[in-house]
Amino acid sequence: MAKGKVFDEYIIIEFAMRLSEAERKKDKGKVVQWFMNMTGASKPTVYNIRNKILQGKSSFDIANAKQARKSRKNDIEAAQQKKDILIISAVKTMQGPDKKPIPTARAIRMAELMGYIPENKYERSSADRLMAKYRVNAKHHRNRPFAHELTAEYPFHVVAVDATPIDNYYLTLDMKIKRYDLPQGDKHLDDVLAREQLMKIWVYYMVDMYSKAFLVMPFASRPKGKNSRKSGENADDYYDFIKFCMLPKFNLESPLLDRDAPFINCPVEGQITTLYCDKGSGIGRSKLILNMCNNLGIKVVTHTAGNPSAKGIVEGRISGFKRSYECLINPALIKDINQLIYFYQAWANRYNEESGAYARWREGVSGKPIIRLTEQNFRDATVTHIKRTINRYGCIQIDGRHFFVTEDEAYFGEKVQVYRSYAREGGLRYSVALDGKVIPCIEGKPNHSFDDIKSFKKSEGTKNRGEVAEIAKGIRQAQIFDDILPEQPSPEDKKLRFLPQWATSKEVHTLLIGDKFVSVQSAIDWILNQNGLFLEEIPPEYRDTIESNFKMLLRETGHIDGDIVLKMSNTLAKYKKEKMVCQK
Repeated sequence: MAKGKVFDEYIIIEFAMRLSEAERKKDKGKVVQWFMNMTGASKPTVYNIRNKILQGKSSFDIANAKQARKSRKNDIEAAQQKKDILIISAVKTMQGPDKKPIPTARAIRMAELMGYIPENKYERSSADRLMAKYRVNAKHHRNRPFAHELTAEYPFHVVAVDATPIDNYYLTLDMKIKRYDLPQGDKHLDDVLAREQLMKIWVYYMVDMYSKAFLVMPFASRPKGKNSRKSGENADDYYDFIKFCMLPKFNLESPLLDRDAPFINCPVEGQITTLYCDKGSGIGRSKLILNMCNNLGIKVVTHTAGNPSAKGIVEGRISGFKRSYECLINPALIKDINQLIYFYQAWANRYNEESGAYARWREGVSGKPIIRLTEQNFRDATVTHIKRTINRYGCIQIDGRHFFVTEDEAYFGEKVQVYRSYAREGGLRYSVALDGKVIPCIEGKPNHSFDDIKSFKKSEGTKNRGEVAEIAKGIRQAQIFDDILPEQPSPEDKKLRFLPQWATSKEVHTLLIGDKFVSVQSAIDWILNQNGLFLEEIPPEYRDTIESNFKMLLRETGHIDGDIVLKMSNTLAKYKKEKMVCQK
């Protein structure tokens, strides 16, 4: 409210009447606030008018009293005022937006003492009003940033993933489902679970932005780390879940032997283009996931944690599943983790079919075919590499173990790249690249004869409420497992099976060669990629020899051994090196 404003006499009279009728201090404050809202006057101006009323001055004199109007600020003064107010706001909130702000009067004094603003220029009320004007007061600091809804152009263009624990249900050490209600007011959940030997069950969700189809999978993992008691989102479970989402579903094994797999007709598969996740989840900070996504060509996009509006589609699916289906969980019917997995996937599959998500997916892939992945693609994409030095025994040392590489003393003391596969895939395999050759590492340190070195073995309510509880108990006893599952399809529907979708194959080259090849072309392609050669660069006699040998092996055994392909590749590497020497 700018000074010089002439107030309406009748509003002054109404203000005086309300003040006389107010008895408590709280009521008088509400009257002051009413006058501020009616006139737009500042609080000091309103209290000045109240004091004049208490002194007995007439409402006419108060309304028409002359008030000195301050001159308008020029651009320089306005800019300096804005700068001062931003400094005061910074002092108020310098402990962070989530902490309690410093009182305005204290913040002004601190800014004055530090020399940031002139002394005695601002009062608390004027500073608060100006901070509200510039939208830098405590209220505006708590506002969340603007969020956009994500859209996608085709199936698996953008996929949002998240995980949430099941409320009140846990897994025992023998993989049984148990309900445990935490004592009211007890916040030490992790300590209680450790004492009761219970594992928290986390449910992982994936939602496709284009079709709105979603997949779900429960996991129960032990805490990571020696001294950790918390079990939450982790990279290992995210790896298995993402792989489950991208692999074909028509050949899935059912969690229950006596029932078909719930996702047997699920068309959702293929390579994801963009993976959208929390910054602090098991994805955003996982070298395993990031390495896999990088090798497969998947873009990982993270958003600020605690801002669910940015990924509302997956948050909404989680809350919707909890409201609609998770309330049906009964430990007397769902006794182990396999039944729990079947329960979640059966309801997810039912929702996708009824909502038309599967139909939108099939329609979307008709114009843009998916890129189909295999288990081998994931094994190849998770290969990592480390640097090690070959010692005088011709070995490298990894985690205190020795692996024999070469007996050629020319390589002793040389640093080499060691490639290894992901540990969750079984026994680790190591290989070293030397001069274009791939040397498989053999565990063991030679001490007498190299022939004795042994290879390294390859390696989840009152009365009415009481009555309701009794009724519920009877219902639970009468329920069977089928009562909490979707209706089973008719025999005619069971006969319908969707053929595998049209897809193109995904190839990921890795130095760790597979055990066998099922075609001559795939074996030759591996050799060419490994040596950086085109087929025309190989001498005709070499090319004919390789093709004829591969065809013979394929005809005789039905496959081509990886060891033979590796030997052929190393021979070409030697030929390539000799050719380069001759050209020099």
